[in-house]
Amino acid sequence: MVHLTDRRVEAGHILGEMLKGITEFCPVPIVTKSGIQIPVETRVASGIWDGKPAIFGVTKDISKVKLSEEKFSKVFYLNPSVCGLSDLDTGEYVEVNDQFYSLFGFDKNEVIGKTPTDLGILTAETLNAVKLKADNNGNVTNVEANLKARNGDIKHVLLSAENIYVQDKKYRFTVVHDITELKQAQDKIRHQAGLISCLLDSIPDIIFYKDNEGVFLGCNPPFAEFVGLSRGEIVGKTDYDLFDKEIADFFRKQDKSMLEACKSKRNEEWITYPDGRKILLDTHKTPYWGPDGTLIGLIGISRDITERKHAEDEIRLKNNELLKLNFEKDKFFSIIGHDLKSPFNSIIGFSELLVEQIKNKDIEGIDEYANIILKSSNKAMDLLLNLMEWSHSQSGRMVFNPEYFDMVTCFNKITLLYDDIAGQKSITIKNILPHHASVFADNAMINTVVRNLISNAIKFTMPGGEITVSVTEKQNEIIFSVSDSGVGISKSSIEKLFRIDQCYSATGTNEETGTGLGLILCKEFVEKHNGKIWVESEERKGSTFYFTLPYNA
Repeated sequence: MVHLTDRRVEAGHILGEMLKGITEFCPVPIVTKSGIQIPVETRVASGIWDGKPAIFGVTKDISKVKLSEEKFSKVFYLNPSVCGLSDLDTGEYVEVNDQFYSLFGFDKNEVIGKTPTDLGILTAETLNAVKLKADNNGNVTNVEANLKARNGDIKHVLLSAENIYVQDKKYRFTVVHDITELKQAQDKIRHQAGLISCLLDSIPDIIFYKDNEGVFLGCNPPFAEFVGLSRGEIVGKTDYDLFDKEIADFFRKQDKSMLEACKSKRNEEWITYPDGRKILLDTHKTPYWGPDGTLIGLIGISRDITERKHAEDEIRLKNNELLKLNFEKDKFFSIIGHDLKSPFNSIIGFSELLVEQIKNKDIEGIDEYANIILKSSNKAMDLLLNLMEWSHSQSGRMVFNPEYFDMVTCFNKITLLYDDIAGQKSITIKNILPHHASVFADNAMINTVVRNLISNAIKFTMPGGEITVSVTEKQNEIIFSVSDSGVGISKSSIEKLFRIDQCYSATGTNEETGTGLGLILCKEFVEKHNGKIWVESEERKGSTFYFTLPYNA
């Protein structure tokens, strides 16, 4: 009467089997007076009660056990991880979930009743390694292990296991979480990190990376060499720990500016190594972000461009020299095309007149024509001499051949050479010279310098004027000067006198013309002797040109 009407026959059948010893218990639920079904296990046995044969029955409420079994079943079969239930004594599987078959590739009939060792999933070595990590109760949690699938693939797993009771039976409940893909990803990341590390170490450029607060997170060997510390000593430090405050302030300012703008920034900066070496760095800093888009810090790459900078400076210098040479070439051809042509036109023109008049036996005025021809010839000769000397000096064909000679004798000879020309303008040349002044210099070059200075003095001195030539000896040098009482030179013109790029030339007091090359030659020749040349002048009061020669020229 305690069973459901439609299951009473079933209950009576099971009761008979229990009395015969065929079945241990009856699982048919019982029903309360109010109609509630209760899961039970009913056991019966025959015996004697009060002297009469009787059937003894014990019905146990297993509602909580059933609920527990249902929960365990759901956890077991619906678990995304591999689950296995094995007999604690024999180690044989009594149940596994679908994930077990999926991971290891076995069929159900191949698994139940077999141990992991029978299936080849677990080697004795792995089993012992797992047991060593078990606690006192035999439980293990998330132990890494390598298990083998049916096809021989190795599965990297996290293994957890503990002993449980199911009714009166003791089992080993095992959960395996497959981390093969994670392990492979970690290995790949480790491999890539190793490659990146090797790459950074092999790059000769200075590389470093910091967080948003300027704390170094890492660097490569060239940066460690630059700082003078090991990489381990650099990580966790800031610029203020590694550099002087002034340099650290500069670096930090650059970092903040770049991080605030969230844009890459490039700048050049001179830095000094611990051993005193100075190099110019081209530094490129760029922000970098985490996977979630959060700004993490910055990466800096610095390249040594010292040699490139020197090369650029040298190229710039060479370009300037080429421009100068190009201008000098233009100047050279300009002089040839214009200044040299002019005196020869005069010579040819007046020579033709002179020939014509002599042919006609008209000698009136021929002395004037001859004088013009003489002046033009002298001008052309001076110009040719200057051009030849300047050309030789520029092409490197002029040999510097210093020797000892007496500078006083040099002055006297050149003064005597120009006496007639000075006399034509009634100019007096006055010498203030010592008895003897020996110099070690190139005689030809110094003769050219003195000749140009005296010639210019005559050219720009008014008729009846005076020119003074002097030599003054000082401690380390000899000072030579040529002074005139001529027209003088303006301040603006003085700046152009020794520069070929300014093309300065003036007309003398007797309409004499020049090329502007003479003083440029003087400057080159004097400086070749490690001397100096300059002028002091005032308009309408005359000029004094000085040049020096060191005693050890």
